[in-house]
Formats: sequence, structure tokens, C-alpha cells
Amino acid sequence: MPAEVLNIRQVAASQQSYVLSEQIPKDGYLSKGLIHFPPGCIGLVYVRVSVEVRGSFRAIAPRDDAERNLPQYIALDNFTVSFPIEEEVNKGGRIQVEITNYDTVNPHTITVLVFWHEGSRSGG
Repeated sequence: MPAEVLNIRQVAASQQSYVLSEQIPKDGYLSKGLIHFPPGCIGLVYVRVSVEVRGSFRAIAPRDDAERNLPQYIALDNFTVSFPIEEEVNKGGRIQVEITNYDTVNPHTITVLVFWHEGSRSGG
């Protein structure tokens, strides 16, 4: 079955943080995601993507540092990063995107795309 795209986009104002959330429309699975950092972010905008699994959020891009129990973030410039997900999800579950813009002057528009498929990965 073709993928649907969950599009989470935010104009991140200077020195602001956001926690955005998108609800999963039906039972299915997530196959991959993309985070787009426009030109000018120069490593000042931090992003983290999590998925709700069995009632709690688990970081998927990037994965948390389990050894030191620290959350991790991605901060790039003029780049789109792709990441695998391969996670079964239930209707009503959520994708969560955390964005913090440390730029003291400029806003930056961050876009996160998550590819969602109805059904199961095995097709059954």
C-alpha cells in the first residue's frame, strides 16, 4: 500500500522552543522520516523526533544516548536528513517533534515528514 505523509512544519521564532504532535490516523506502520534544515540554521536549530509506542514516547531521530541516559538532538544547516523508523503504530498514537531555535536573531522553518502506511509491514 502506498505511503501517506505526515507533514509537521514549524516556523521556529528566534530563541523559542516547540513540542509539536501529529496523531496517527489508523493502525499501521511508519517506514521512514525526513528532517529538513533550511539554509541559515548553521547548527543553531535542534530537532528531535519521537514516536508513541505503548503509551510512552521513544526517540527515533536521533536515538537517545542510553548509556548516559541523555536525549540527543540533530542540528544541521541546509540539509535534509533521512532516518529509518520501521515501527508498528496504532490509531490515535502520536508522532512528536521537538524544535529549539537557539538563533538570537533569525526564525527558521523546520519541516519533518514521516511516511505512514496502513496495515502491517508483513502485508497481513
